[in-house]
Amino acid sequence: MEGLVGNFGTRMTRLMRLLATGTADPAPMTTHRFGIAKAEDALDSMTSKRDGVKPPITY
Repeated sequence: MEGLVGNFGTRMTRLMRLLATGTADPAPMTTHRFGIAKAEDALDSMTSKRDGVKPPITY
């Protein structure tokens, strides 16, 4: 994922473009999944940095 430089907004725009075009695959980086009923647990995991995760929440 070369080229992700600059401010946060620019990086996120580039990252979203890489994901949308299939250039970057997030699957290998996905370590946890939480259903909407467990959204509070997911956010707690993220804010406490438990397991170093930024979990997707599916609904």
